[in-house]
Amino acid sequence: MHHPERYAAAASRSGYYSAIVDRQTGDLYKRNATARRWNSPQWLVAHRRASLPLYLVASRGDHEAMRAMQIMRFAAEGRLPIVTVAVSSGGHNFHVWYEASLAAFEWLGAHLPAPPASHQPDARARHQACGKATAS
Repeated sequence: MHHPERYAAAASRSGYYSAIVDRQTGDLYKRNATARRWNSPQWLVAHRRASLPLYLVASRGDHEAMRAMQIMRFAAEGRLPIVTVAVSSGGHNFHVWYEASLAAFEWLGAHLPAPPASHQPDARARHQACGKATAS
């Protein structure tokens, strides 16, 4: 979110968009509101200029992630491109994340810019990189 010039898009599976404060995690930012906001995608989307397209996935069985995704969607509305996907079953687990990965990666790939022509190796360089001999 801080460097849209470096990243074409972002995806999140069962994400939380503000740091949780609980007994196990504690207060990561030690009551520093500025640090908390700076590291909260939810706050950044709602209060700063943001342009990074987002793809968010949550399972209907993960109520916290669903709520976080809905809040993020509301914060992003009209401010940046956002896709939200609600998986019909599951919870906060690797099975849900694995199932959501292919579509997320395809979406991310569709947002990657084409490399500039100057970065395209010629056929000879491609063959040499693969260890194949080329005729001179």
